[in-house]
Amino acid sequence: MSQSIHQKLQNKNYQSEREFVEDLDDREMQYLDKILAREISYAENVQDDMRVQQLREVYEIIF
Repeated sequence: MSQSIHQKLQNKNYQSEREFVEDLDDREMQYLDKILAREISYAENVQDDMRVQQLREVYEIIF
């Protein structure tokens, strides 16, 4: 699943996070939902506020 998402990022020139998210299928969105939750938690633990904000923005677009 991660390879599929990575290929989309490599092969397409998305103008925004929203454009990228709109190109995801349901399985890719479910996969990212799990990954984002874990990554947001990690960024909060290491106090990387900028990364937390970026990840939350993507999460909000997905859901």
